[in-house]
Amino acid sequence: MAEVHLVTAPDYFRAGQALAAFDQAEADVDAAFWSLEDDDEWAFYVHTTRYSLSRKQTYAMLLDALNKYPGALPLEDIKLLPADSDLLKALRSAYSFGLDSPFGVDPEVHLHVGNATFGGHFVRYLVIYRL
Repeated sequence: MAEVHLVTAPDYFRAGQALAAFDQAEADVDAAFWSLEDDDEWAFYVHTTRYSLSRKQTYAMLLDALNKYPGALPLEDIKLLPADSDLLKALRSAYSFGLDSPFGVDPEVHLHVGNATFGGHFVRYLVIYRL
């Protein structure tokens, strides 16, 4: 029987390590956030601008990057947002920041959003690292 891994709280440090791994590997991860899902578990979503890669190739690239950072969040706790994600488009539209904003640049700065609707998508709670 397969082991079920539950994420009951966001692990900020390990998610930050995963983003550092992706940056080091030049994986072009331009969006990342924790989302509290309907089943009360947390999911860490990332989006990459590597559109030329298949989904399988993208996951392989991310796994290779994570293997170089033992303290990073494991790949099974990371969900890949599709290139045409309506939720990501809506979030980017709602939260556009100037270049001098530390949001999305400083790994210690996270935007917390709860009980909100973006482009018809209700979100219970998000902790946004990058948009």
